[in-house]
Amino acid sequence: LSYVDASGYIFHRLSPSSLAAYRISILQKHTELFSTLKGTILLAPEGLNVRLSGSDADVAGMKQCIADVIDGLPSFVYKDTRTSQANLPRFLVKVKKHLIAFPVPMGKGPVAKSLKASELKRLVEEEGAVLLDTRNDYEVKLGKFRNAITFSGLSKFQDLSSQVREVSDQLPANKPVVMYCTGGIRCEKAQYAMPSGLDLYQLEG
Repeated sequence: LSYVDASGYIFHRLSPSSLAAYRISILQKHTELFSTLKGTILLAPEGLNVRLSGSDADVAGMKQCIADVIDGLPSFVYKDTRTSQANLPRFLVKVKKHLIAFPVPMGKGPVAKSLKASELKRLVEEEGAVLLDTRNDYEVKLGKFRNAITFSGLSKFQDLSSQVREVSDQLPANKPVVMYCTGGIRCEKAQYAMPSGLDLYQLEG
């Protein structure tokens, strides 16, 4: 398998006035150095979301390019998957208002603690952790963790904040509450809509 698909995101405040310049710089580097690389990079005042598909060298080069171009960007984790072909049709860099449309603004810092999948079993068995599924109704119907709390009839993620009150009485203040989604980015947004006082975790991966 000679190609790699890479995806990653980070919520980190970026200057809105710098986003267009970041976009141009990344596109120029792509044209000059990584012209066969496919992918989509979303830039927003709240951070960036990256999907890349190409050769090892091109993917690694673009990761470094992003780190070099965006001033003060903290390191963040990419998920890499080996593949036999590039799985994205083109290379795009877009400036957006939000990475994910959501009516609740980001807080000053993270609320939910990160939880590795290997630690989930212990937290459930030893501390009675409650699982909260932040995915939409279609995804939930495809499968979910046993006994997980879900948002009934949720068709769009941006509607989650208006439904938190419906499940808040099921979220205990004296036990860990572990949110999960598909890739983590929605959990990271959803945490700002959760009631205060929760022992809140976000499942990695």
